[in-house]
Amino acid sequence: MNSADRSQEDARLLSRTLLGLATPRLIRRAIVIVIAALVWLFICSRILGFGAGMRYTALAPLGQQTVDLLIRINPYLWWVVVVLFTLAVFFSVRGWYERSIAAGRAQPVDLRTLRDLANGLSDDGRMVLGWAWRDREDPITVGDLQLARDEMRHGRASKIYLAREQAEALRLPPVETAPAAPVVPAPAPALRKAGAPAAPAEPPLGDLAPRSRSQDVFGARPAAPAPKAEPAPAPTPAPSSAKAEPVIGTPPAEPTLRAEPRVQPEAPRATTQRTEPRLGDIGPKR
Repeated sequence: MNSADRSQEDARLLSRTLLGLATPRLIRRAIVIVIAALVWLFICSRILGFGAGMRYTALAPLGQQTVDLLIRINPYLWWVVVVLFTLAVFFSVRGWYERSIAAGRAQPVDLRTLRDLANGLSDDGRMVLGWAWRDREDPITVGDLQLARDEMRHGRASKIYLAREQAEALRLPPVETAPAAPVVPAPAPALRKAGAPAAPAEPPLGDLAPRSRSQDVFGARPAAPAPKAEPAPAPTPAPSSAKAEPVIGTPPAEPTLRAEPRVQPEAPRATTQRTEPRLGDIGPKR
C-alpha cells in the first residue's frame, strides 16, 4: 500500500470516528429543525386561513371601491405576511445551527476514542493529526479531527515530507566570498627637523565662521594689547655669617677696597634779611 492509499484509509477511519462523535448532535439538530418547520407550517396555514376569511366590512365608510380593492389584493397581502414570518424563522434557525456547529467543533475528544483512533492510524496519519493539533495547551477537539481528515484527503503527509527536505536543503554551507582587502593604516605625521620652517597652523574652528557685514565694512576690531608682565625682583642673597676659610695651596685673595660714599657739599641756604623799623614808623599813625 502506497502513501496515497494509506492517506485515504486514514481519512475513512477519521470519518467514521467523527460520525460516532457527532451522532448525538446531529440527532438533536434534526429534531430542532423538524420542530421549527412544523411550527412554521402551522403558523403560515393559520395566517393564510385568517386572511382568506377577511371581508373588510369595517372599512365600508371609506367607500365601496376601497373595499373592493382590498378584497382583490387580499391574498397577496397575507402572502407578504407569510414571507416576512418565514424570513424571521429561517434566520433564527440558521443562527442556532451555526452556533451548534461551532460548539460541536470545540467539543474535546475523550481519551478512549483518541486511543482507538491512534491505534488504527498509520504513521503518516498520526503525523498529520499531530500537525492539525496546533495548540498543545488545549485538548484535541472534533475540529482538529475534521481538519486532519480534510488534509489527509489532499496529501498533507507528502507536503510535510517535502517541507522537511527543503529545510535540509537550506542547511548547506555558505558560499565562499572573496577576502576583504586589508586595511592600510594611515602614515604617522613626519617630525619636523631642527631649523626647518614650521607648517602653517590650521585656523581654529571659530575662524571658519562666516564674516558679518559689519566686519567686512569696518574691518576686524583690533585685539586689546596684552598687559606687560613686570619682571620679578632678583632675590637678595642672605649674608653668610660663616667665614670662608682659604684652601691650602692657593694664594690668599687680595682684600677688596670698599668705595666710600662721596659727600656732596651742601648748598648755601637762603637767608631772609630782617629789616629794622625806623624810628618814625614806630609812633602812632594819625
